[in-house]
This record gives sequence, structure tokens and C-alpha cells, in this order.
Amino acid sequence: MKKFKEWQLDKESNSILDIGCGAGAVTYSFAKANPKINFVGLDINPNYIKFANEHKIKNTSFVVKDFKEISSGNGSYDGIICLQTLSWINNYEQIVNTMIKLLPKWILVTSLFYDGPVDARIKIKDYSRTMGTNNFRSSFYNIYSIDKFKEKINKKGYDIFIKEPFILPFDLIQPLNKGMGTFTQKTTSGERSQLSGPILMSWYTIVIKKI
Repeated sequence: MKKFKEWQLDKESNSILDIGCGAGAVTYSFAKANPKINFVGLDINPNYIKFANEHKIKNTSFVVKDFKEISSGNGSYDGIICLQTLSWINNYEQIVNTMIKLLPKWILVTSLFYDGPVDARIKIKDYSRTMGTNNFRSSFYNIYSIDKFKEKINKKGYDIFIKEPFILPFDLIQPLNKGMGTFTQKTTSGERSQLSGPILMSWYTIVIKKI
């Protein structure tokens, strides 16, 4: 939230769309801190949206919708936020293209990225949890090349203006079941690495703007 104001994204915005808002906690926090900006939260899960609408404030609204159903628009939103979503879908290019079609002034994303020319498409099976009739939980933990991401958005008339790695300022212990769940390990240099199961969680915050 502090960075949002530091980067002056609030001064450039009257309306902001939150794609993959979940139960609306992030949308609510942004809206409460920026009462003059209207926020719309969008998520495919109706249970999340029901909860979000039960706790909304006057400058928020929440809609059940798949991002694939969003039509193109002519600057309908000044800004778009998409936090902790891209790495957990199979085809992140689809959601990026959808966001750009809405022609916002800026887009803020947090995801797993690698600062180099390598993509990692990772599908995990977490046997410490169940999902439906399966004795494991299946999900994506994709890590995307910042270089390739930059190429994609440059072709659409956008560029990366902010690129910051996110490092946890405190320690987290590994889950007792050793399944997926963020924990930290100290390196020999004293730095703190984030992991989840066997995966290094290389979090980045990226802000892109029109060139």
C-alpha cells in the first residue's frame, strides 16, 4: 500500500479493476486507503464474491466473472491490479492480453518471475492435501521470464517502469507436513530465501505503463 502511493499510482486513477480478487481483502485495503478511487473486484469463485460483497465499502463493488469473459474497453479503468494470480493459471498470456485490451494507464502485478530469459512451467501434486476425489492437490506454480514478459508488453505499447523483488522481512518455518506453504531459509550470506515445498518463490512486483 505504501508503494502504491510512493509510485503515485493513486494520483493517476479514478477507477481500478482487481482481477482475481478472491474474497476481496486486497481490494478492500486499497479502497479504504484511497476513498476517492472506485474499485471493482473480479473473481470466478462465487463464494469469494459473496463474502466480498457482504463486507464491501462504498467505493467497492465485486463481480463474479472469469477474466476470459472481459470484453475489450476504451480506458474503462485507469489501472488494473492482479496480485498473486498469474503463476497459478495455465496460460498467463491470456490474462495479460485481456488486461491490455482494457487500455489502462498502468497495470500492477505480483507473481513469480525470473530476471532472465527462462520460463518454468511447473505443475505440482501436493500429497499433503486432497482435492475432490484425488489424494493430492494439483496446481500450477509457474515462473515467468521478465525478459519475455517485457517483449510481450512492448508489442502492445507498454513497458516495465517498476521491477522489484519481494523479500520477506521475517522468518517463516516450514509446514510440519512439508507440503506446499511458504517458508524461509537463510543463505550463507545471511539473505532470506522464500520457498514453498521444493520451489524457490521468486516474487516480483512489476508495474507496466503505456510507452
